Amino acid sequence: FRGWNGQDPTNVVVTSGDQVWFLALRPEEKRLVEISIPGNTIVPVGNGKWQAGSLKRLSRLEKSADSLKSVGWELLEVPVDLVVNIEGYKGENTGYLSQLKLLKRPDLILFTETIKVIRFIKNLNENQILKINISDTMAARIIADPAGTELVEIDSESLSLQLSEWFRIESLRNEGLTVAIINASGKNKAGSKLARQLEHVGLRVVSVSSGEGTPGIKIKQKSITSSETVRKISDWLNLKPILADFNARADILIVVK
Repeated sequence: FRGWNGQDPTNVVVTSGDQVWFLALRPEEKRLVEISIPGNTIVPVGNGKWQAGSLKRLSRLEKSADSLKSVGWELLEVPVDLVVNIEGYKGENTGYLSQLKLLKRPDLILFTETIKVIRFIKNLNENQILKINISDTMAARIIADPAGTELVEIDSESLSLQLSEWFRIESLRNEGLTVAIINASGKNKAGSKLARQLEHVGLRVVSVSSGEGTPGIKIKQKSITSSETVRKISDWLNLKPILADFNARADILIVVK
């Protein structure tokens, strides 16, 4: 992550204690979508499933933010740009002083990003913020584990139409660049899942197929290298685009491995 400039559309996972939120920050449109994820929500992580309230501890054990990113990539099926811890997070009523304890940590860049997120939210009024509790959506159902504990299970696919409305990035859609995906991973439906994740933020995926190839992002024209679409996909997938010819009738080809 190269840092947030406070202007680009950004998807953020926020933690505070054991609580988790997913924020879609859209500065150009001056709007925010805030998704509250109850601690007993089941989140797919790797080959297993964890309760949302346990993800922060899991992240510390693994010394990686990947488990927290699963709230976006796996549960909501939208890309994640940033994961931040905001002590005492209260949406637009979050105070800056609650972040001073973060200065004890060496990651000053992350502290700066966190302050930018808080500043953006505090500058919005209540009409510019859409607040949603994921457990109140039609995609949620209550189940019980073997011990009788109530858990929230989310059917991500049934949320698809709402996700496209909540999380689309208008500037990506307006660029109009098209994407083709080749699933070379051997994992069933990996290509179609990535297609949904990209479509939920406004990208146009024109084809998904299975095949072989080196994982990466390929573009036909050098002129689109600096486009927001290519930059975003590159950041999300942590892959550098290369200039190459390919058969797919699209501006961008992603090979999933």
